[in-house]
Amino acid sequence: MGDSFENEKVYLFRNKNYDKNAPAHFHIALKTNQDEYLVLSMITSQIEKKIKYYTLTNKFLVKSVVMINSNDIDILEKESCIDCNEPIYSTKEDIESIALDLEYIEAKINKHLKNKIIKAIKLSAKVRDEIKNSLGEITNA
Repeated sequence: MGDSFENEKVYLFRNKNYDKNAPAHFHIALKTNQDEYLVLSMITSQIEKKIKYYTLTNKFLVKSVVMINSNDIDILEKESCIDCNEPIYSTKEDIESIALDLEYIEAKINKHLKNKIIKAIKLSAKVRDEIKNSLGEITNA
């Protein structure tokens, strides 16, 4: 398991910490300034549900929901979003221990998406500073 932008892979798994009936979701991984840690953000096609939730709970968090489609990640079949308000910040081993039915899916990922995700995570009032600081600066990639 590694940075999605470097190895051109997204990760498909069900999180054992969520509802046992929840479907598997794609996750995009970002490397951090600590080699053993990754930041994973979940991709979902339930855009309206995410937007409605954040609109009702804290409308400022809507800005940290990144809209994407197959131009951003070629394996997507419909418009989706990346929820950058609730990233998983953990070691690779810990992520693998919560990931049920983990699959590595090769994908062509738009390099500009990385900056959008980092910016959205850093903008979110819900994300801990430790996570924000682990991602470093936005690049010109």
